[in-house]
Amino acid sequence: MQGLKKTVAFGLLMFALFPWGVQSDDPLPEWMLGEAFALSGDVAITVTGYETGSRFRYYPAGGYSSASLRARPGYELCCLYITVDNRSDEDYKTAALLEISLHHGTDYSAMPQNTFYYRTNSGGFAGGATAIRASARVEGCLLFALPVEARRSQRRIYITFQDGEHTYLCELRPATGMLLEESNEVIAS
Repeated sequence: MQGLKKTVAFGLLMFALFPWGVQSDDPLPEWMLGEAFALSGDVAITVTGYETGSRFRYYPAGGYSSASLRARPGYELCCLYITVDNRSDEDYKTAALLEISLHHGTDYSAMPQNTFYYRTNSGGFAGGATAIRASARVEGCLLFALPVEARRSQRRIYITFQDGEHTYLCELRPATGMLLEESNEVIAS
Protein backbone atom coordinates (compact mmCIF):
# COMPACT_ATOMS: atom_id res chain seq x y z
CA MET A 1 0.00 0.00 0.00
CA GLN A 2 2.92 2.35 0.78
CA GLY A 3 4.30 1.85 -2.75
CA LEU A 4 0.92 2.68 -4.30
CA LYS A 5 0.71 5.92 -2.29
CA LYS A 6 4.19 6.94 -3.49
CA THR A 7 3.28 6.18 -7.10
CA VAL A 8 0.06 8.20 -6.90
CA ALA A 9 1.86 11.07 -5.12
CA PHE A 10 4.58 11.07 -7.80
CA GLY A 11 1.92 11.09 -10.56
CA LEU A 12 0.12 14.03 -8.97
CA LEU A 13 3.41 15.92 -8.58
CA MET A 14 4.31 15.33 -12.24
CA PHE A 15 0.85 16.50 -13.34
CA ALA A 16 1.18 19.63 -11.18
CA LEU A 17 4.63 20.40 -12.63
CA PHE A 18 3.85 19.38 -16.24
CA PRO A 19 0.07 19.61 -16.85
CA TRP A 20 0.62 19.36 -20.62
CA GLY A 21 2.41 16.04 -20.20
CA VAL A 22 6.00 14.97 -20.30
CA GLN A 23 7.47 14.79 -23.78
CA SER A 24 8.83 11.47 -24.86
CA ASP A 25 12.57 11.29 -25.43
CA ASP A 26 11.90 9.12 -28.47
CA PRO A 27 12.11 11.39 -31.52
CA LEU A 28 9.82 10.84 -34.48
CA PRO A 29 11.42 8.88 -37.33
CA GLU A 30 12.61 11.37 -39.94
CA TRP A 31 13.06 11.45 -43.66
CA MET A 32 15.00 14.11 -45.49
CA LEU A 33 13.96 16.69 -48.04
CA GLY A 34 14.57 15.11 -51.46
CA GLU A 35 14.54 11.56 -50.10
CA ALA A 36 11.86 9.09 -51.24
CA PHE A 37 9.65 7.85 -48.41
CA ALA A 38 7.99 4.47 -48.93
CA LEU A 39 4.35 4.28 -47.91
CA SER A 40 2.26 1.17 -47.48
CA GLY A 41 2.46 -0.93 -50.61
CA ASP A 42 4.47 0.21 -53.60
CA VAL A 43 3.91 3.97 -53.26
CA ALA A 44 6.65 6.46 -52.39
CA ILE A 45 6.50 10.22 -51.86
CA THR A 46 9.37 12.66 -52.10
CA VAL A 47 9.15 16.18 -50.69
CA THR A 48 11.25 18.13 -53.19
CA GLY A 49 10.97 21.61 -51.69
CA TYR A 50 8.66 24.42 -50.68
CA GLU A 51 7.99 28.04 -51.45
CA THR A 52 5.99 30.80 -49.81
CA GLY A 53 3.97 33.61 -51.30
CA SER A 54 0.71 35.50 -51.11
CA ARG A 55 -0.99 34.00 -54.19
CA PHE A 56 -1.24 30.62 -55.95
CA ARG A 57 -2.53 30.25 -59.52
CA TYR A 58 -4.03 26.95 -60.71
CA TYR A 59 -6.59 25.40 -63.04
CA PRO A 60 -9.73 24.14 -61.26
CA ALA A 61 -10.82 20.54 -61.94
CA GLY A 62 -12.34 20.38 -65.41
CA GLY A 63 -11.65 24.07 -66.03
CA TYR A 64 -9.82 25.77 -68.89
CA SER A 65 -9.31 29.16 -67.29
CA SER A 66 -7.06 29.70 -64.30
CA ALA A 67 -8.09 30.69 -60.79
CA SER A 68 -6.11 32.14 -57.88
CA LEU A 69 -6.00 31.51 -54.17
CA ARG A 70 -4.86 34.35 -51.91
CA ALA A 71 -3.53 34.15 -48.39
CA ARG A 72 -5.74 35.67 -45.71
CA PRO A 73 -4.37 38.66 -43.76
CA GLY A 74 -1.50 37.72 -41.43
CA TYR A 75 -0.69 34.54 -43.39
CA GLU A 76 1.08 33.50 -46.53
CA LEU A 77 0.65 30.39 -48.63
CA CYS A 78 3.23 27.65 -48.28
CA CYS A 79 3.41 25.44 -51.36
CA LEU A 80 4.90 22.04 -50.48
CA TYR A 81 6.24 20.32 -53.64
CA ILE A 82 5.78 16.55 -53.69
CA THR A 83 6.46 13.75 -56.16
CA VAL A 84 4.28 10.65 -55.80
CA ASP A 85 5.60 7.46 -57.38
CA ASN A 86 2.87 4.81 -57.57
CA ARG A 87 4.57 1.54 -58.54
CA SER A 88 1.58 -0.58 -57.53
CA ASP A 89 -1.06 -2.22 -59.72
CA GLU A 90 -3.82 -0.10 -58.14
CA ASP A 91 -4.71 3.58 -58.11
CA TYR A 92 -3.41 5.54 -55.11
CA LYS A 93 -6.02 7.76 -53.44
CA THR A 94 -4.59 11.25 -52.88
CA ALA A 95 -6.75 11.70 -49.75
CA ALA A 96 -3.87 10.15 -47.78
CA LEU A 97 -1.65 13.10 -48.79
CA LEU A 98 -4.15 15.47 -47.18
CA GLU A 99 -3.14 14.00 -43.80
CA ILE A 100 0.26 15.72 -44.02
CA SER A 101 0.43 18.60 -41.55
CA LEU A 102 2.73 21.63 -41.54
CA HIS A 103 4.25 22.87 -38.28
CA HIS A 104 6.02 26.09 -37.31
CA GLY A 105 7.78 25.61 -34.00
CA THR A 106 5.72 23.75 -31.43
CA ASP A 107 2.66 25.98 -31.27
CA TYR A 108 1.38 26.18 -34.88
CA SER A 109 0.17 23.42 -37.16
CA ALA A 110 -2.01 23.43 -40.27
CA MET A 111 -3.61 20.92 -42.57
CA PRO A 112 -3.39 21.43 -46.35
CA GLN A 113 -5.99 22.94 -48.66
CA ASN A 114 -8.48 20.21 -49.54
CA THR A 115 -6.87 19.01 -52.79
CA PHE A 116 -3.63 17.71 -54.25
CA TYR A 117 -2.59 20.05 -57.06
CA TYR A 118 -0.79 18.17 -59.84
CA ARG A 119 1.64 19.65 -62.35
CA THR A 120 0.23 19.84 -65.87
CA ASN A 121 2.14 19.34 -69.13
CA SER A 122 2.36 23.12 -69.52
CA GLY A 123 4.10 23.45 -66.13
CA GLY A 124 1.14 24.93 -64.25
CA PHE A 125 -0.92 23.25 -61.55
CA ALA A 126 -4.43 21.81 -61.70
CA GLY A 127 -6.67 20.87 -58.79
CA GLY A 128 -9.05 18.02 -58.26
CA ALA A 129 -6.78 14.97 -58.47
CA THR A 130 -8.40 12.25 -56.35
CA ALA A 131 -6.19 9.34 -57.43
CA ILE A 132 -2.85 8.64 -59.07
CA ARG A 133 -3.04 5.85 -61.60
CA ALA A 134 -1.20 2.58 -61.19
CA SER A 135 2.43 2.66 -62.36
CA ALA A 136 2.39 6.47 -62.63
CA ARG A 137 4.67 9.16 -61.25
CA VAL A 138 3.08 12.56 -60.58
CA GLU A 139 4.59 15.85 -59.47
CA GLY A 140 2.37 18.20 -57.54
CA CYS A 141 1.95 20.26 -54.42
CA LEU A 142 -0.09 20.81 -51.28
CA LEU A 143 -1.01 24.30 -50.04
CA PHE A 144 -0.87 25.37 -46.40
CA ALA A 145 -1.47 28.64 -44.55
CA LEU A 146 1.64 29.78 -42.69
CA PRO A 147 1.82 32.83 -40.37
CA VAL A 148 3.76 35.71 -41.94
CA GLU A 149 6.04 35.89 -38.88
CA ALA A 150 7.41 32.44 -39.81
CA ARG A 151 9.52 34.16 -42.49
CA ARG A 152 11.57 35.99 -39.84
CA SER A 153 11.25 33.42 -37.08
CA GLN A 154 14.11 31.35 -35.73
CA ARG A 155 11.82 28.37 -35.13
CA ARG A 156 11.92 25.39 -37.42
CA ILE A 157 9.35 24.53 -40.07
CA TYR A 158 8.55 20.85 -40.61
CA ILE A 159 5.84 18.50 -41.76
CA THR A 160 4.50 15.33 -40.18
CA PHE A 161 2.85 12.43 -41.96
CA GLN A 162 1.03 9.46 -40.50
CA ASP A 163 1.26 6.10 -42.23
CA GLY A 164 -0.77 3.56 -40.32
CA GLU A 165 0.29 3.60 -36.66
CA HIS A 166 3.53 5.53 -37.25
CA THR A 167 4.11 9.28 -37.52
CA TYR A 168 7.09 10.56 -39.52
CA LEU A 169 8.75 13.97 -39.69
CA CYS A 170 10.43 15.86 -42.54
CA GLU A 171 12.23 19.08 -41.63
CA LEU A 172 11.89 21.86 -44.18
CA ARG A 173 13.82 24.56 -42.31
CA PRO A 174 15.87 23.96 -39.18
CA ALA A 175 15.71 26.34 -36.22
CA THR A 176 19.00 28.06 -37.00
CA GLY A 177 17.94 31.66 -36.71
CA MET A 178 18.70 32.27 -40.40
CA LEU A 179 16.24 34.70 -41.96
CA LEU A 180 14.58 34.05 -45.30
CA GLU A 181 14.82 36.71 -47.98
CA GLU A 182 11.93 39.11 -48.56
CA SER A 183 11.31 37.70 -52.04
CA ASN A 184 9.21 34.63 -52.71
CA GLU A 185 12.10 32.19 -52.66
CA VAL A 186 11.89 28.60 -53.91
CA ILE A 187 13.66 26.29 -51.48
CA ALA A 188 15.21 23.11 -52.93
CA SER A 189 12.65 22.53 -55.66
